[in-house]
Amino acid sequence: RHLISPFQNWRNETVICYLIACSSHLFLKTSLAGTELILSLLKNLVCQFEEKRPDAFLSPQALQNSIPDKMETILARMQLEPKTRRYLICNSCFMTYPYTPEDKNVFKCLNKPTPSSFPCNAVLFKEVRYRSGRSDQLPVRLYLHHELEEWLEQLYSRPEIEDLLDRDFRLDKLSGTSTNVVRDICESPEIQNFLGPDKKPFIRQPGQEGRILFSLNMDGFNPFLNKEAGKKSSIGAIYLVCLFLPPDIRYNIENMFLVGVIPGPKGPSKEQINHILKPLVDDLCILWDPGYYLAATPKYPAGRLIIGAVVILVCDLLASRQMSGCASHSSNNFCSFCHLKSKDLGNFDFQNWPKRTMQQHIHLAEEWRSANTEADRKRMESKNGIRWSELLRLPYWDPTRFVVIDVMHSFFLNILKYHVRDIWGMDAKANDVDPYYSTLQKNYSHSRLNSARDALQSGNYSELKKARAVELRQLCRERNIPYGGRKQLILATLIQHISGGDVDLDVLEDEGNEDDNEDDDDVEKDKDDNGPLDDDDTSSGRTQKRNGCIIGKQTLEEIRNDMASMSLPTWVSLCPKRPGESKTGKLSADQWRTFCTINLVVTLGRLWNQPRGDGPIDEVQERKRAMFVNFMHLVSAVRLGTMRSMNPERIKAYIYHMQSYLTTLRALYPWTGITPYQHLSLHLPDMLARFGPSIAWSCWANIQFTHPNRLYRIGDLERTIFLTFCKAQILRLLFHKTKFPAAMHPMIEKVKQHLFKSAVPDTGTLAEGLFVNPACGQDFDRAKATALSPTWHSLLIEWVKHFAPYCDIASLSSSANILKLVKRRDETFSTYFHSSRNSMVYYRQLNGKRWPARIVGIFVHQRPSGVGFSFTTETFFILENFRALPHPLQEQNAFTFEQNQYLFENSFYNGQTIASLQDVLYHFVSYPYWPTPDVEALLALPLPRLSISALRQDLKREAREKAYDLLKTSPRWAQFKELETAYDFHNFHKTVEKVDRHKASILVKIRTRHFPLNDYLYKRKLVPSNACEQCRAGARETLRHYLLECTAFNQQRNRLWTKTGQRHDFVEDLLATPDRATALIEYVEETGRFPRRQTNLLQGNNTNI
Repeated sequence: RHLISPFQNWRNETVICYLIACSSHLFLKTSLAGTELILSLLKNLVCQFEEKRPDAFLSPQALQNSIPDKMETILARMQLEPKTRRYLICNSCFMTYPYTPEDKNVFKCLNKPTPSSFPCNAVLFKEVRYRSGRSDQLPVRLYLHHELEEWLEQLYSRPEIEDLLDRDFRLDKLSGTSTNVVRDICESPEIQNFLGPDKKPFIRQPGQEGRILFSLNMDGFNPFLNKEAGKKSSIGAIYLVCLFLPPDIRYNIENMFLVGVIPGPKGPSKEQINHILKPLVDDLCILWDPGYYLAATPKYPAGRLIIGAVVILVCDLLASRQMSGCASHSSNNFCSFCHLKSKDLGNFDFQNWPKRTMQQHIHLAEEWRSANTEADRKRMESKNGIRWSELLRLPYWDPTRFVVIDVMHSFFLNILKYHVRDIWGMDAKANDVDPYYSTLQKNYSHSRLNSARDALQSGNYSELKKARAVELRQLCRERNIPYGGRKQLILATLIQHISGGDVDLDVLEDEGNEDDNEDDDDVEKDKDDNGPLDDDDTSSGRTQKRNGCIIGKQTLEEIRNDMASMSLPTWVSLCPKRPGESKTGKLSADQWRTFCTINLVVTLGRLWNQPRGDGPIDEVQERKRAMFVNFMHLVSAVRLGTMRSMNPERIKAYIYHMQSYLTTLRALYPWTGITPYQHLSLHLPDMLARFGPSIAWSCWANIQFTHPNRLYRIGDLERTIFLTFCKAQILRLLFHKTKFPAAMHPMIEKVKQHLFKSAVPDTGTLAEGLFVNPACGQDFDRAKATALSPTWHSLLIEWVKHFAPYCDIASLSSSANILKLVKRRDETFSTYFHSSRNSMVYYRQLNGKRWPARIVGIFVHQRPSGVGFSFTTETFFILENFRALPHPLQEQNAFTFEQNQYLFENSFYNGQTIASLQDVLYHFVSYPYWPTPDVEALLALPLPRLSISALRQDLKREAREKAYDLLKTSPRWAQFKELETAYDFHNFHKTVEKVDRHKASILVKIRTRHFPLNDYLYKRKLVPSNACEQCRAGARETLRHYLLECTAFNQQRNRLWTKTGQRHDFVEDLLATPDRATALIEYVEETGRFPRRQTNLLQGNNTNI
């Protein structure tokens, strides 16, 4: 149905009315009554215009009858209803039962979690009475599951999307890639080495069989959109993201698959999520083998088979543990990747951590599933930390490799937030305190500590249980015993260390929990699931009664003043103006990122990192300096871990900074426990090495739900949100793929511009990580060209002399397009007079050194390329360079981080300089600063969004893409298209670089099918016959015959198969890789068919000059 437009043979007036009504209801959230009012007004307006038309085709009454009055009718005619399967859901255990309105055979839940368990017996239907007196039995909870096959038909119905999904993702086919730099998950080793159902690489040469890979995510949200600290109700969404789509459209709403919305108000717990996952896993098993066969697509009208898989699970920590079947992060088996226990949280030697294996995980999960009682399951989960998950039914699923850490929740909503809010403390109402203070430091009672010490030495464990967690931690520190977790685990660690044997944690559970609450009498608990997770019973969602904080009102006042003086580019999400105040509310992940990696770096660097003087050492200042260095290690690790390209050097640097942070953290704050998220940060390097940059698979782009415009009850609300989202998704697809009449184009473009809200924002981390605007440079418009000033023209001449010496300076035009701004992907570079925030940049000088400058002019210029009559168009910036600081101030200042100098004089050198677009590196944070009373400096804190090497690769890739587009316009494209598929220029170039001219000539003629064999020469009337004169079997001497069939060269061909490692049946296979092509050239030389002394290959074997 998705290949056929619902608007066939419709009048334009009718189509416009339908589109306006649907857009108002689904995009603007207009109620049904309001939409029907708009619809009636449109009908009357259209009929009035129709009456005045002399050539009216329909009568006004017939036209009015073609437009219905009810919105439900319009939605049905537009075919916006998604195809779903309905399931009854038990209100108690979340067991699912297929449901149709006519089938009401099961009235109570019959689920038994284990063979010895009692049936659930929860009621599945409720009686509803209507005003008419009629009553009916309706489901208590109903879950709608989106059909995956139907959504794939919807996705592949768009020709441009089908072309993108059919790209060749093999690493040697991806243009501009490097073996060390990974820019997207498709280039990562894990995806490149992923095996398909036939045990061969899943990524292969495109063909009729389509291949597709997904990431899986589950996220909970508050359906009523209130911002209270505790969640009053929660519903969850499960969705898939197609990893084969380009990053700039991967998270668009129309390209994401919403599996279903989990009913609330309370979500499933632990293994109950398996009941919700079962329909999805059933679909994924079919998608893997045998696959879904689509009846027709734009590229394959006769149909095609689609094979796919889910290769990555990315959620917050709670959801990922629940879906993957692992124990909670607060349990003794807190980690799903290694076998460390809670007491080993302080172990940072991650290379020697005992890793979990797939076989071991599956074995323990099957043991848990086959347990006879729920008590046995609880005991197994407590011992092993493993439960059964429905995802384990997928033949390819590896829970130890395919579950990853989401950096948004890990870094910004936990580690950074935990460091600022919990370790330091941040409160606008509290005074600043000495740097030795921490909100986590709790004073233990000496009398209780002595009692606990005596009980431990005497082995009186019942008396030891009466001690609080703070006293038990002090006992561990006195004996150098690694500890972690809550009181129950610390107590078990102490007893095990003294007794030398294992301790049953269940014995300590009751009393441990009771006393653990006693330790938190002064803490108001917040049940926000996104709060930090730690072993000291604190979280950033809790508000402690404190008299002071390290980030108190005095420091916060300094931060606010610096925020007012600071200039940030427009793509950075700004922090609230008054952080630390309750009325500001919760900070988003992007706001935490800006606050910690920019605002705190500037202010705390100025206050805490002052250079050492010649006088006596100030212990307080030294303590602050050590705290700042510790925090900068964390900031550096976060920046490295969230870059949008990844290489081994960055991973190595990330490991250094994160390990330095955690090690010095324990030394500076010995009372601070290591949290599970901090532990997981040392597992992240392995994921970066296997899957590439974290931005390619993170949770930044959650589905943007269209919430209903009136309040629904829980039960109806989930279905309404799901159906509204799916209908809006299908409507967006209609706008994209329908060929509307030219008269409707302005309206369609307005709707796309103003109503289509992408999941990719204009600012923040997601916009930074994805190439939202792939434009690089501008086109030259000769009609708008104006003369450059003499200064700018002379700068351009100097640049051309240095970088384009082939260009004739005398013919260099002095006209150009003067611009105020230019966009490079998602970055905007502006002149200082247009937008000062976007004008501060680092650029690469002629000597290769980066330097800060501000943009004062932008222009696009066109010059002869030096090849034929073609032209080169390039964008240039006119810059003013900031002055370097005097040498004494460069040696050491508050803003010298990791031996990098970021402080410059806040004035400019005389004159201007020029730089091309590719030499402009990135923006920087500008902040005025006075290192001495008579010197005004400028802090130029860089904001790198792409490495220089990756930027060069992008520019080269874009040049190739433009050349490829030009090649498509050639009349010979039909011939070259087949050649490029068989042996693309990327591999051809690798081969000819390593061979001499004669061998390169042979390869060119094979690649272009202009090889001078008899069949080729006979068509050009250069030889009397096309028969092969070598084997004399009467066969035509074609390229295939010469390379694969001619018996005269069997010995040479056998050596060819030995070199390539296998026998090949197609010429294209011999051209697939540079190694095979090199072996093919050697075969041609060994046959002696075309000797080197033969200077004219076109004469074939008829000349021997």
